[in-house]
Amino acid sequence: MLVSACKDEDSPLSSIKQLNSFSILKGDDQGKIGNDANALIVGNVLTSSMGKYDDSRSLVTMFEYDGKSITVDGIEQEYGVTLNDYSQPLAFIIEAEDGTIQLKLCLTKKRDLHLSVS
Repeated sequence: MLVSACKDEDSPLSSIKQLNSFSILKGDDQGKIGNDANALIVGNVLTSSMGKYDDSRSLVTMFEYDGKSITVDGIEQEYGVTLNDYSQPLAFIIEAEDGTIQLKLCLTKKRDLHLSVS
């Protein structure tokens, strides 16, 4: 008699948690911003630049990340849907499948627009 058993081993949960891209697009936030704002991600800080008169209080973002979820103030972020107030620094928390987290601080700088008149 031959008895064989397969042990059902659980795969380890992934610890990957990374923000890959982050943008605020003019076309998705019509009338609120003058130009697309693509964030620069360096370490745990992402920085984007907006026009001095852009309304940064209620904007939709486009982002790509690796992980289980991404939240701001406990609210899960949905690509192209969730509105956030970028007039203040925001803390994005990316959670991996294994429950570990990574914090990304989002800073939005206002810039003066320099127009040249000919």
